[in-house]
Amino acid sequence: MSTEHLVDGVGQVLTALMGADNKARQEAELYLRSTTVQQPGDVLLVLAQIGALGVGGFQLDHRFLSLILLRRLAFRDLPGLFLNQQARNITCPFDVVAERTRSRVEQVLCVGLKDEVDMRMRKVLGTCAAGWAEESAKRQRPFLSLPPVLLELVAAREPFRRFTPFQLLDLCPTLLVDSVQEPIPPDQLAQLLVAGLKDPSVDVRVEAVKAVRSVIGSGLTASERDQIGGRLVFEAFNTASTLPPDLMQHALTPLLDLAERYSSLLMAHRAKLLPFCLELLSPPEPTPLSPYKPGSDSWSDVAPAAAGILLALIESWTNEVVAWERGRAVRELVPLLIAWEVVQAEDEDDAPTDFLRRLFDAYAAFEAVTLVLPTLMQHPDWRYPYAGLRLVGIAAEYLESSRLLTVRHAFLMAVRDLSWYCDVKSDIAPMLQDPDETVRTGAAETIGAMDEIEPSMAPALLAAFRTGPVEVQEAVLKAIAAVAPKECYSMFMPLCIEVVGYPDAKLVAAAADCACTLALVVGKQEFAGDALPLANAMLRAQNEAKDPTTLMDSWVLFCRAVKEDFEPFLPQVMPPLLAAASYKPTPQRAPGLSEDEPEEDGVHTSELEDKAMAFDDLAAYASVLGSRFAPWVPQVMQLALEGLDQGEEVAEAAPYLITSLLRSAKDGDAPVDLNDVFTKLINAMVKADMYTEEALFLKCFADAVKIVAQPLPPNILHHFSRSVDGILQDLELQRENRLQQVGWMDDAEKKEEEEVEEEEQACLKVMRDALDGVAESNGNVEELIARADAVAQRRMR
Repeated sequence: MSTEHLVDGVGQVLTALMGADNKARQEAELYLRSTTVQQPGDVLLVLAQIGALGVGGFQLDHRFLSLILLRRLAFRDLPGLFLNQQARNITCPFDVVAERTRSRVEQVLCVGLKDEVDMRMRKVLGTCAAGWAEESAKRQRPFLSLPPVLLELVAAREPFRRFTPFQLLDLCPTLLVDSVQEPIPPDQLAQLLVAGLKDPSVDVRVEAVKAVRSVIGSGLTASERDQIGGRLVFEAFNTASTLPPDLMQHALTPLLDLAERYSSLLMAHRAKLLPFCLELLSPPEPTPLSPYKPGSDSWSDVAPAAAGILLALIESWTNEVVAWERGRAVRELVPLLIAWEVVQAEDEDDAPTDFLRRLFDAYAAFEAVTLVLPTLMQHPDWRYPYAGLRLVGIAAEYLESSRLLTVRHAFLMAVRDLSWYCDVKSDIAPMLQDPDETVRTGAAETIGAMDEIEPSMAPALLAAFRTGPVEVQEAVLKAIAAVAPKECYSMFMPLCIEVVGYPDAKLVAAAADCACTLALVVGKQEFAGDALPLANAMLRAQNEAKDPTTLMDSWVLFCRAVKEDFEPFLPQVMPPLLAAASYKPTPQRAPGLSEDEPEEDGVHTSELEDKAMAFDDLAAYASVLGSRFAPWVPQVMQLALEGLDQGEEVAEAAPYLITSLLRSAKDGDAPVDLNDVFTKLINAMVKADMYTEEALFLKCFADAVKIVAQPLPPNILHHFSRSVDGILQDLELQRENRLQQVGWMDDAEKKEEEEVEEEEQACLKVMRDALDGVAESNGNVEELIARADAVAQRRMR
């Protein structure tokens, strides 16, 4: 079979495709497509000959494009090309070429891999051959002639030839399994990879590290990974440690992938890996925060991968890493990350801050923070105390969630010791009168973040408000609302009532929130004299505002402060709230959809957020007012039931509103169609995509059963039982499949599945509560209860 008649035509196609003339390119694409339909085997062969062997004397760019086209054209369905002319199902050229032609194409690729001397051309050839091998293996027509070439090239004298086998294994890690008649034994595969890791050429060693990553991730079974994975990881790290600094990042990136997916393989060698990665984090300039010598000029390239490896191990093996050498890893890692932040302070690099947050997420940084703070705060270079204050701010976010009392106490003592350097509260007060408005705003925001303030600071806040501008005034009002000093009520309440009458909408909202928060703090009795003036001011502001929902949250605080006395204000407060709660997203056709494709709901994010907030506020009114809210229950209940399938945020808010309304209706004898409520709750439960949503609707159902305190109608009981049965069937199948696959999962997949399993457990717990409630009122659900308990026991751990 000769392809000479196609060489010139394909060459012209390649030239046109690389040119700038769109018309010529379109004509070339049309010619190539029609020719491939007529002669698929010949076109693939000539593309391989031009790309791999240089047939026709074309330039390298033509050859590059030829190999790219070969890979893309061979395995993509081509309109007009059919495997069966009667069935006329579109197929790809590879599926219709004869075995003899396919073998010739593969022989050409193998010859090119053995003979080509241009390194760039070899890389493109390797990419094409690996892609061909992967796709052909999927079609049960393996590239059998490639593995012998790979094994031959491993022993080649030239480094550029030894590079190719590891490129192939990186791109197609199952090559020595799918494209051979007898898979290569794991020990032999490990020897091949270790040979690459110890190759004299640094390029080959780097490529071998990438191949190790891919083979461990996709080329081994779980038992084979346990057999040789640890050794390969150890040798890969040894190789990375011997690389020049400017190349090390290329080896660390695949090792980071392994750390995130197979951390157990790395933990077996932590005595070597942890010090190695910690030393890589040492910045290039001397710093008291690093116990290691200054790093190389390539430090900024290797530090992210080194930190990522350490964090992946800490997140998966927190106790083991923290216990290593009495906490050395975290004790050194925290200062090294802060040193990174110090060195990059003027570049505003967020990477070290992100790594620190991940450490706090793992509850592994508090003790190290307390040790490093004095060094930071006493250093004469401004970057160090700046980093220390940022560190305190980050740690404070996680302080409350720390599981260890001793850790929380130690950190608080470290923050207390900041008084060595400044009296925080007394030093901030003068800043409220700073000439710079940004400093005044920051001072007010800082005061707002405190647990409490001295009454003596109140005049300074009031003076800062009078000085302005609007940004400072808003920050002052938010600070007062956040701290809510009871002793300063008489000073700030008149100010807030005054500001509610201002024209600036942001100031009005901040003042209303501040006033209502103060009212809530001092209690109904002390607030009584100011309640009506504040209410009148808020009503005037609401009537004049462009957005009448601006004060919705403030009215809720007002209601909590005066409790049942809020009822007379409902006729004025409810209309804008009901308008926001009544919003319905309209279906919108996405651009490019044909008439027979389904429409999708529009996004309408801000409107749905407002609707969810309105649901929350309505639930608060129903809870606080009880029977006094009963006249509004029928109208609001209809909106709540409609909201069960109107977007995630609204659907999450609706169940809480429904239970609040049911309590209010029961206390006030308001009419409620319970059949409709239970039916729509069950329907929402069945339609839920996630177990967290199912749990939310199940809890609402269980609460509703308790509130109603009467037997469910037979049709509702039957509907509920069938729905729970369906959910249990899904969970049983899901858990059975997970238990069968757990042996094949990597660490990241196991962690992800464990998180899903925890969501399932939460759903099962709420389901059990709902079933217990139904059992008390109706009975006849014992079988479902037993099944739910049995499913809850079938866990990965």
